[in-house]
Amino acid sequence: MKYMYIEIKGISAVNVGSKMMFLAILQELGGRDSVYKFVVDLREIISAFGFYSKAGAYTKASFEYKGFQLGKVFNIIPGRVRRMFGLITEKEIQVVLDASGFAYSDQWGCIPVRKMADYSEKCRKSGKKIVLMPQAFGPFNPGSSDYIKKIINNSDLVFARDKFSLKTLLDIVNDSEKIKQSPDFTILLKGVKPDYFNPEENDICIIPNQRMMDMTLNGNEYLEIMHKSIKYLCEKGLKPFFLIMGGKEDLILADKINQVMDIHIPVINEKNPFYVKGIIENSAGVFGSRFHGLACALYSGVVAIGIGWSQKYKYLFEDVGYPEGLLSLNIPEDELYRVLDTVADPEKRKVKSKQLVLKAVEIKSKAQEMFSRVRETIGNYQ
Repeated sequence: MKYMYIEIKGISAVNVGSKMMFLAILQELGGRDSVYKFVVDLREIISAFGFYSKAGAYTKASFEYKGFQLGKVFNIIPGRVRRMFGLITEKEIQVVLDASGFAYSDQWGCIPVRKMADYSEKCRKSGKKIVLMPQAFGPFNPGSSDYIKKIINNSDLVFARDKFSLKTLLDIVNDSEKIKQSPDFTILLKGVKPDYFNPEENDICIIPNQRMMDMTLNGNEYLEIMHKSIKYLCEKGLKPFFLIMGGKEDLILADKINQVMDIHIPVINEKNPFYVKGIIENSAGVFGSRFHGLACALYSGVVAIGIGWSQKYKYLFEDVGYPEGLLSLNIPEDELYRVLDTVADPEKRKVKSKQLVLKAVEIKSKAQEMFSRVRETIGNYQ
């Protein structure tokens, strides 16, 4: 059988949400009989080599020395030998799937979008197909807009994850056939509850995010609202616990929040994405700031309350018909407690959960349609 080698770009070494996207792609496009084989570039995620290799991904034979790309040296090694060691060269890759999540925005500067623009140009010249998987885009200044225009023109299919991102892209390149809107596709990933997790002992999942400290004007406001919310949930007889999805920096943040609490709540630092999703799915509720943690909850019918630092959170909650579930950092205390009661009160939680389940059916269908379109785009490409 002749295989098609597909590079997945934009994945992270530590972010569990990024790994969820990677696994969802493997789940929907891979499989024992699939002609698709997936490749990752480990130069930027070397610490995650074990995870991605165990998941079945090949490694892109690519390395740089003093700014020069020396990956071509692997071309002299017979392909059969290279593949025994899980190595795939640039010229063997036929398709690129970009699963960056949220990298192309002036909030991160122009470097990520400029690098992808340059890479997309090389891909187009070598005959590769490019699909930008559902993600958030923008805002862009005029300089960055030129780069994103080049990326779109060099791509075969582009998916915006929300209406703001869709409008942002269409304002730059008015091509509604190429640019589509589709929801976050981790809704399709099947979670697994780990044996050690007991929902009766840990019922409300608290997911911190260090970005709330360094991407907002006053990180202390975030610490304060987390402290008030956890304290209120405890007073209501609930048993909150921290779930770490952003690696060491989020673990440090959870410890910092615990230090200002009168009580110490447990911390689960689970690195297996299947288990992370399983824990969220089996929680009574979620209060947090990691996008994919909130998405996993809302798409599973688990009532979630979020605090976010970018527009992607706003549209996530709007898409499930629950805009009031997203809090602002300056929310009045009485309003905070009123929203928290959606999670704290069992009857209110039950009503909202039913609404979320119905909405999730629609969102899941759209994600499946997206993968069908991706397969149509790359399916006959040899």
